[in-house]
Amino acid sequence: MQKELARQIRYSKFENQILRSKLPKRITVTPKERTRFVKFTQKPSGKVLR
Repeated sequence: MQKELARQIRYSKFENQILRSKLPKRITVTPKERTRFVKFTQKPSGKVLR
């Protein structure tokens, strides 16, 4: 199970690298998108992950 999860994480990191290389240097996000990012990165305790 751990090996499969590690493989999936490596794949996602590699995929993100490729996709980021195709984006412009700076992208803009709407306030609604920014709120979604913040909610996604919060721990259940309410603290933001870093």
